[in-house]
Amino acid sequence: MKKLLIATCTVASLWFAGNAFAAEEAAAAPEVDMETLNLLQESACLNCHNLTPREKVETDANGLPFGPPYLLVAHRYHDTPEAFDNLLNTIRQGSNPYSKHWKEESAGIAMPPMITVSDDNLKKLLTWILNLDEAKAAAAEAALAPKAEDAKTD
Repeated sequence: MKKLLIATCTVASLWFAGNAFAAEEAAAAPEVDMETLNLLQESACLNCHNLTPREKVETDANGLPFGPPYLLVAHRYHDTPEAFDNLLNTIRQGSNPYSKHWKEESAGIAMPPMITVSDDNLKKLLTWILNLDEAKAAAAEAALAPKAEDAKTD
C-alpha cells in the first residue's frame, strides 16, 4: 500500500510539474501582433523581406532575399537614434540600387518607394521591425506559417 501511495504521489507531482512548466512556457512566449503582421503582408513587405535570416538557396539573386531580414535590421539599428528617420525615408522614397549596405545579407536590389502605405502605417511597421527580437520573430513566423500554407493551396 505504501508503494502505491508513493507511486501515485510521484505521478501526480510529475503531472503538476509538467503542467506548471507548460504554463510558464506559454506565459513566456511573446504576444503576436497580428494587426502588424497583416499590415506587413498587405503592404507586400514580405514579398522581399523575411522576418529571420534564411539559408542561401540557388536563385537568380545569388540565393539571398531581395531585402534584408527584419531581425537583422533590428539588430543593426535598434540602438541607433537616427535610424528611425533614415529608414523611414528609405521606405518612403526607395533605396539606392548602387548603395549595397547589406552585402552578404540581401541581393542588393533597389527597394521601390512604398507610396501606397500611409505614413502612420509606415511608422507602425518600422517601430515593430526595430523592436523585433528572436522570440518575437519566431512567434510571428509561427503565426504566419498557416497563412503561407493556405496561399500555396489556393
